[in-house]
Amino acid sequence: IYVQAALNCGAKTVDFLGMPLLCEEVVVPTNVWAKDVNFTKFTSSAGNVVKVNSGCMLTGKIAGTGITNAVQRCVYPAADGVSNVTLNVEVSNATFGVHAQYLTTDSPTSRPKKWTGRVFAKNIVGATGVSEGYGLLLSPADSCKITVVAENVKRHATYLSAGASYNDIETDCDGCGNYAVQFNALTPQASCVHNHVVVKARGLTTDVAGQSGALAILGNCHENVCNVFCTGNATTFEAVRIEGASS
Repeated sequence: IYVQAALNCGAKTVDFLGMPLLCEEVVVPTNVWAKDVNFTKFTSSAGNVVKVNSGCMLTGKIAGTGITNAVQRCVYPAADGVSNVTLNVEVSNATFGVHAQYLTTDSPTSRPKKWTGRVFAKNIVGATGVSEGYGLLLSPADSCKITVVAENVKRHATYLSAGASYNDIETDCDGCGNYAVQFNALTPQASCVHNHVVVKARGLTTDVAGQSGALAILGNCHENVCNVFCTGNATTFEAVRIEGASS
């Protein structure tokens, strides 16, 4: 209650001074800077820690509680069509770090757009057989420019799906249980097009998916530019995997 009251006070910058606080889904209003947050989800249940609106800025640390049987998101849109969000955040101990997608139905006006900044994703949790464990998930979002630094991510440091397009994402991943970066646009999802990704991947394992690598391109993905650096010796290991429609 007190965290939300501070964000709703009318100030354009609300400085939390890095104080550790427990909260249960707070919303950053339009054009407000939530500065130096240090939020942890209050209950060990599904849900979000911080929701963002257009034009807001979010800096600091956001954490889940480490559960793997339900989805917890550190950062999520508060509405359809949230745009021009600026991030400089550390996200940890959750199934999804930063997740940008529409809330109702996919359309050009409902997709998130133009999110920018830096995401440090560490200790992102997941379990075998469960599609979770993402540092940055764009499903879909368009025209975002984000640098992702990831450590110990159970599934993917960065995941672009369902038509995510025109994004520029640089990912440096040290420790990942599947592909560090993955495009996924399987029918009937829209094609992922005109993205630029840079992938640096190392310390890869196969503990949640049975295979790993730097980059996987699955389904309807076209006219994307990918720069890949990969090192490792996992049992089932591919620097680049391409599967499905031409890419």
